[in-house]
Amino acid sequence: MTMMCMKEFSTGRRRKMSLQAAAGTLARAATGEVAHGGPGSTEYGRMLERPGPGRPLVFPYTLTAKALQFPYKLNWQRNWLFKYYYIGWLAGLPLIIMIHRMANSPENVEKWKETRQKWRDEALGIVPH
Repeated sequence: MTMMCMKEFSTGRRRKMSLQAAAGTLARAATGEVAHGGPGSTEYGRMLERPGPGRPLVFPYTLTAKALQFPYKLNWQRNWLFKYYYIGWLAGLPLIIMIHRMANSPENVEKWKETRQKWRDEALGIVPH
């Protein structure tokens, strides 16, 4: 006679299974092997199996935890706006650097000092002779 044990599913249903089958399930769970249709068959399940320190939080409370658990690869593959935001930012970076260098050049800084001094003098009513 085979001994039986009860296995409870997430729906609350119970199913009879032999002790041998239960031992196999426990062994697979201990080694991290995921059966087809289990939690590892979804995007979130595969995200949990990624390498890294420790187990991810159920809800990431800190900004660092949110940044580490964010599915960057999935968004890059499936979200055109996410992809082109970064591509556009990188493409515009040389233009931003060029404008920054021109605006902060020593000649431009000196010119703006003179302009601001003139505005101050006008506001205080100081007339140059």
